[in-house]
Amino acid sequence: MTTTRARRLPQVGDVVRIERDAVEHPSRGTWPSWHGRIGTVVVVNADRRPDRTEYGVTFGTVRARADRDGAPASSDPPVWFLAVELLLLGAATSPTAVAA
Repeated sequence: MTTTRARRLPQVGDVVRIERDAVEHPSRGTWPSWHGRIGTVVVVNADRRPDRTEYGVTFGTVRARADRDGAPASSDPPVWFLAVELLLLGAATSPTAVAA
């Protein structure tokens, strides 16, 4: 599996690594504690400005929700990131693909 800077925006179910350009976007606060971690996008908080859309990433076990047509869910709360902070590692082919 090759890693490339996301050419498309992450979608629910995608596997991502938390990473960003420290020169263009300097680290502040607690952000460095998330750098390099791998997680799954479980929710997207869309904004009318695409560069401000937030992605809820969870680092725990992800399962399919029976009440939402197999949408991914986790018992861990999501941590919110912008698209520039995410490196796409793998795309889910369908929402139920994360149920494994």
